[in-house]
Amino acid sequence: MDIPRWPYLKFNELGGTSIWFTGVPDPPCDVPDVEEKVEEATEKIRRLELRLQERSDDTRRS
Repeated sequence: MDIPRWPYLKFNELGGTSIWFTGVPDPPCDVPDVEEKVEEATEKIRRLELRLQERSDDTRRS
């Protein structure tokens, strides 16, 4: 007998919701969470800002 995969809403710790289906397992624990992705993106933005500042400082000196 085939189990129907009924959709349902799943709430996360940040107050958001996502649609999940019955019979489908949760993702494995080694998947990066939202906080890790935010930290990575913030670090990339900081590195970009530093590179742009260094580049503008070099053009002012020459």
